[in-house]
Amino acid sequence: ATRLSPPTKGTSGAAQQGSQGYETDQLVNQYLALHFGQQPEVVDETVRPHPGLPQGALNFPQRCADLVREMAQQHGARIGSEARALDLGCAVGGASFALANSFGHVTGIDFSH
Repeated sequence: ATRLSPPTKGTSGAAQQGSQGYETDQLVNQYLALHFGQQPEVVDETVRPHPGLPQGALNFPQRCADLVREMAQQHGARIGSEARALDLGCAVGGASFALANSFGHVTGIDFSH
């Protein structure tokens, strides 16, 4: 699992990690925008809405977490404060945070190069 150190001003923790992280600030911004939405104070043209943007790509981590919750309910698995979820390949954690709305303990693991 990759542990990200707190960012210094102007640089993300993942970008500081070099080959162990997400490589560049631009790539980190793209991951964060995909997982948590575009923040107004971050100007990154690569994550701006544009014609032809596949709407199915928006909120993908949250939609995955919703699907996990629905499948857990449908198949009689526990949800709630005593339930656990494991998010393998969590990247920057969008689905992990969304899973935390339905599961009491969520572990997100990512191995980034």
